[in-house]
Amino acid sequence: MSVSSAVRHKANLHHETSGGYITEIDGMRAIAVMSVFIFHLNKNYIPGGFVGVDVFFVISGFLISTLIIAALDAGRFSYFQFYQRRIARIAPAATVTVVAALIAGMLLYDRQDYASLGANAAAAMLSVMNFKQLFEGGYFKASVDAQPLIHYWSLSVEEQFYVFFPVFMHVVARFWRKNCAAILIGLCVLGYIASIILTPRMPVAAYYLLHTRAWELLVGAALAVLKRDGKVAGWPAPGLRMNIGLILVCLGMIFARGDGFPGWIAILPVGGAALMLSAAGGQAATEPGFVARVLSWPVLVFIGKISFSLYLWHWVVFSFLNYSLYDYSQYVAYIGMVVLSFLAAILSYYYIEAPSRKYLNAPGHMKFAFAMFVATAAIISLAGWSIRRSNYLSAPEKSIASGGIAVNGDKAPALLLMGDSQGAMYAHDIAQIARARSLRANLLAAAAHNELPEEDGTQWPKVEQYLHGRHFALIIVAQAWGAKLPADGVTHMQHALDRLLPYADRIMLIGQLPNVPENASRMAIATGAVHLPVYEPEERLRQRLRAQSVLARLSGPKVTVLEIADLMHNADGSLRLIAPNGRIAYHDAGHLSSSGQLILHDRLDRAIADALKGTGAELTAH
Repeated sequence: MSVSSAVRHKANLHHETSGGYITEIDGMRAIAVMSVFIFHLNKNYIPGGFVGVDVFFVISGFLISTLIIAALDAGRFSYFQFYQRRIARIAPAATVTVVAALIAGMLLYDRQDYASLGANAAAAMLSVMNFKQLFEGGYFKASVDAQPLIHYWSLSVEEQFYVFFPVFMHVVARFWRKNCAAILIGLCVLGYIASIILTPRMPVAAYYLLHTRAWELLVGAALAVLKRDGKVAGWPAPGLRMNIGLILVCLGMIFARGDGFPGWIAILPVGGAALMLSAAGGQAATEPGFVARVLSWPVLVFIGKISFSLYLWHWVVFSFLNYSLYDYSQYVAYIGMVVLSFLAAILSYYYIEAPSRKYLNAPGHMKFAFAMFVATAAIISLAGWSIRRSNYLSAPEKSIASGGIAVNGDKAPALLLMGDSQGAMYAHDIAQIARARSLRANLLAAAAHNELPEEDGTQWPKVEQYLHGRHFALIIVAQAWGAKLPADGVTHMQHALDRLLPYADRIMLIGQLPNVPENASRMAIATGAVHLPVYEPEERLRQRLRAQSVLARLSGPKVTVLEIADLMHNADGSLRLIAPNGRIAYHDAGHLSSSGQLILHDRLDRAIADALKGTGAELTAH
């Protein structure tokens, strides 16, 4: 089907409004999705292109509110039918995209990134991605190639909004029908003020959470009520509103920045979108001005029609291509991103989004729609958390006193792993070694925690609670020694070892990993911001060498020190950033990826085997 013929089939382009299809709204959707698309392709092209999401919020609030108002006015509003429509509109395409990302991640990602993807898949399916990202850092600092589902945060905001909004509208329409618009406008003003106040104080929360985003959807809702009541006809001429609205949206794309958004500047895309919507249809359709004609251009209308699928798929495609093609020409990657994103979006729209929406919206399919949604959300969420737990082994704090993560738990105690995120980095390899050698291992290492005695906020009481009455052949300790050893490091560590030795035949201390520069990432290599070779930052090097000296002085008959830094250096002293399989050896500046861990695996396996000799722990040939 050609673009022009697709546009002519307006039945297939139908908006969920009581007033029928409005061509300009698809044009607005196209502008919104393409601004986000180009921003993600290269932030320098449209620095504020992310405001396309805000335009989507206003459009969504307008269209959904128009539906609710029409149903309430006709006395036929149904909560079940409302959520049936939401499921039919959102769930199929969003679910297939998540499943596709999990499959691609299984094939392309290193273990830690796949673990993160699993957790994000669960969050996306449960519509809490915005909360998850709140605890992982800002949207503008996220690495696109390791966060293929981060853009589901905006879907989470919408779905959280629509949990409460239909009930609110129902109550307002019943008891305050004449003041509905005034109430909504008042809430918009309060929400905007909250955004201005909270953005500089809690920038990440303000960006992700509903309390500073709901007003954008409410602007669309208020406009829907005003239009229903015929209160926009006296505004400036539709053509002028369209012009001013588009200018405001474009100003937002030019001047908005990640720092300080949403804040006051969000009024530009939100207000612009509201002005354009207020003029869409009606007189704008019969006497279209320049902007209305542009928004009705067949190519824009077509992109608007597939905009939801394009929004879902583009970042997933971008992520995996950036991950895999970091050492290719950036423009080769760009071509692949554009072509594959649009191909995936078109296929998704015609074979998933449109037919499933029609099928699931049928009156007789309501129960199936709800059952399908609950079942797929539950299955994928459970699968996502299983992927997270099996690919990144960091002991939950509450499990430390009971043995953390147990491997071969039916065997006699042999290995115990302790430490912070550096220890958790080795957990998967040590679990693999324990399974291969038929040894029991308990993995207590927990990211972002201290576990040795006399450390700040230490989990040592829980560790000691577990150790009491038990004896291990080998206790392995790995942590960020350079940052954590005090000035009297030898004395501090000797006290810690004295507390541990009653519970073990031997103790192994794994030396600290060399750090790569903070900016040495796949994206930096792809964009030319970083060139090989790279070297350890001087301050990190000094810290590591000081820690290495301390650990060396602790070595003795029952304490061995396993140094691994030499394996991560090339002959010229530069860092081994690229693993033998062609992937990046580092997950971040201070932690190895699973590809990097392959470099250390044989030395770690031999060191464990040597340390266990004479301890009584049975070794199975590896």
